[in-house]
Amino acid sequence: MVGAGLIGATRIMRLAGSAETALEQGRSIDIVGPILGQLTSAFSEMRDEAQFWLANAKGVPCPTIRTDGLDELYALLDSRNLAASDKFGLLSPSLNELLGAVRFDRLCYAMDNLDFPLGAQLLRQDMLANAQA
Repeated sequence: MVGAGLIGATRIMRLAGSAETALEQGRSIDIVGPILGQLTSAFSEMRDEAQFWLANAKGVPCPTIRTDGLDELYALLDSRNLAASDKFGLLSPSLNELLGAVRFDRLCYAMDNLDFPLGAQLLRQDMLANAQA
């Protein structure tokens, strides 16, 4: 059984709670808007991960990762933002399928060691290699 965290549902719950609290407190759109933007992104990511798990359960090939998901992960890694760990966790099953075992293991090593610069470099190389293929 796929856990709620694996498909991003816990992130959605956390963001929805933050948005609700901000709205109840009468916060400005400058505060609420970015939270709602993150919530929208989280729903898209959850859809992608749910599709991945459903496809694997049915023996159907894994759907590809949306480019904006990779771009967001790269940006988080490049800025050394700890949110990169959560994003990587969400994208890991699809990344493993996309990158292959060896390249994925190198990226996992960087993530496990919180070596975000190396992770960004590896991801960028893989994104460029896939774009040229």
